[in-house]
Amino acid sequence: MKRLLPKLIVAIALALTGQAMVSTPAHAATVQGCAGSSCTGTAGFALWNADGDALQVCDMKPDGKSVVVLATIDGVHKPYKWHTAGSGSNFCTDRSYGNVDEGLSIYFTVCLGDYSDGVIYESTCGYQVHGTT
Repeated sequence: MKRLLPKLIVAIALALTGQAMVSTPAHAATVQGCAGSSCTGTAGFALWNADGDALQVCDMKPDGKSVVVLATIDGVHKPYKWHTAGSGSNFCTDRSYGNVDEGLSIYFTVCLGDYSDGVIYESTCGYQVHGTT
C-alpha cells in the first residue's frame, strides 16, 4: 500500500488538473510569401496553409503581369502555380499540390511573370519562405 499511495496521489492530481492523457492538437501555420523585397505594396503574394494543403496565389495590381509560385516540397520541385483568373486588383486563386504527406518542408518563392509565354521575371521574385505540410 505504501508503494501504491504515491502513484495514486499523482494520478488523482493529474486527473484534477486535466493533464492526464490530454493531447494538444498541432496547429497548422499559414505562411506568406511576397513578390519583391517586401509585402508592403506588393504586386502579388501567396499564402500556404498546411491545414488542407491549400495555396492561395493573389494578384494585387492590374499591371499586366501574372503572379507565380515556385515551390519545393521535401526537396522535390513542384509545378509552377500561376494566378490566371483575373487581372490584379486584390484577386486570389486557390491552387493545390494535391494531398501532401504531413510534416514535410515546403519552400516557396513568389514572382511575377507572363503566363501566356511562361516567362518568370526573376528580378521580381521575393524571398524564399519556409513552411510545413
